[in-house]
Amino acid sequence: MSTASSSISNVVQENEDWFCTKCGESQGTSQDAARRHWEACSTIRQWVCRICQSSFSDYWAAERHVYDHWRSGSQVANTVLRSLDLNKMR
Repeated sequence: MSTASSSISNVVQENEDWFCTKCGESQGTSQDAARRHWEACSTIRQWVCRICQSSFSDYWAAERHVYDHWRSGSQVANTVLRSLDLNKMR
């Protein structure tokens, strides 16, 4: 997960791409397209942490949560994270 993300109006930019915070999907490099997608997006997903079972409705909050597990260096977190694709927390 990049630490160079910035939140603007319920869309998040990471590297060059803009992402919807409701569904977590990339909307390409256009911030306006990402905002339009977010306004029309009806996909509200629940992201569940496989380490502690915390639930999130915001994809990027869930990503940060898992990153915090990894950063803490706990043995349980590291064991679980090694077996997961961090982009597929669903």
